[in-house]
Amino acid sequence: MKADPNKRSLWLETIFEHTSVGILITDPTKEDNPILYSNPAFREISGYSHEEVVGKNCRFLQGKDTNAETVTEIRNAILSGKTFKGEILNYRKSGDPFWNELIVNPVYGQYGKLEYFVGIQNDITRRKTLEIEFQSDLQLARKIQELSLSTPILNEDIKISGMLLPSKQIGGDSYSWFELGPNEYGVLLLDVMGNGIPASLISMSIHSFLHYLLRTNLKEPKTVLEKINTHLFELFTTNNQVSFTTAIYLHLDLNQHTLTYANAGHVSGIKTTGKTSTKLHSLSLPLGLTSDYNCRQETLLLSGNERILLFSDGLVESADKNIKERIDRLQLLIQNNLSLSQEGIMKVMLRELVREKKNADDISMVVIDISLEKKRIKPS
Repeated sequence: MKADPNKRSLWLETIFEHTSVGILITDPTKEDNPILYSNPAFREISGYSHEEVVGKNCRFLQGKDTNAETVTEIRNAILSGKTFKGEILNYRKSGDPFWNELIVNPVYGQYGKLEYFVGIQNDITRRKTLEIEFQSDLQLARKIQELSLSTPILNEDIKISGMLLPSKQIGGDSYSWFELGPNEYGVLLLDVMGNGIPASLISMSIHSFLHYLLRTNLKEPKTVLEKINTHLFELFTTNNQVSFTTAIYLHLDLNQHTLTYANAGHVSGIKTTGKTSTKLHSLSLPLGLTSDYNCRQETLLLSGNERILLFSDGLVESADKNIKERIDRLQLLIQNNLSLSQEGIMKVMLRELVREKKNADDISMVVIDISLEKKRIKPS
């Protein structure tokens, strides 16, 4: 049994008149596709009366900050008789802008002839305002994160520089280095689980806490990471949630020609001397998993002519290769490009390793060059 056409028309009119979204119906068979109908919700959103819009093209809603590319997309959809879905900045009669979530649908008649366009408008100004404010806050957080990163050290005996590429605008990777005394340096690279603002806040909290620790003259890597673990566990761990962090911390004593490191669940660092490389393997669990945490450390001798690379797993993760294979490849890249500057070797690693995949995780790197060939080891 077919519905009575008159009743169906009445139903549609009732729906259009009482819906909360704006509706316009235009006639593409007439010049300039004029408006035939506007519902009360559209008139409330736009501030125009029915008499002010009937017979006009919808472009009167555009203004000085309306995106020209979006206007072109709408025009092309109308010319080709297709549907448009998108967001556009329109203007009310008062001149105030509003964000319009717009759908324009073609309506074809019985014989396939285009007869009408139905435009559905949803005022999403509040949502867009919140999105814009969020993006502004995100940019501020990114700036704060960038300022928290250490600036390069370019001394005769040691050079340290780093690079951070968040997968989003901000992320959980971070690095820091400090001069602990004459010819003594502490270097930390960490990777907080997850990305975005929460991971960034945890990362910056650790960075701030490390500043406090090192002011207490604490140097031993295992103790530094144990203290950071306690800080993480107390601040960020609840019964229902665990936030863990991998980290590697180095203590470089150029007087004694020693490198002491502690690696808490982090990917192996690489120490290269000529064509010989040593991996700084993980020795302990990641940080933040347990309050009863014991960290191990190891001490290596420095020959006086080293390049040391620390990096996050974002540099070596791959869908088709395991991390060990990619670290081995990274090791060869370092050995074969020792003449490159620190910036140069980081660019090579990004080009060779990251080009194969999308940047789905944060990527951070620290390169340390040590040149002590003319120095003598001081007696203990």
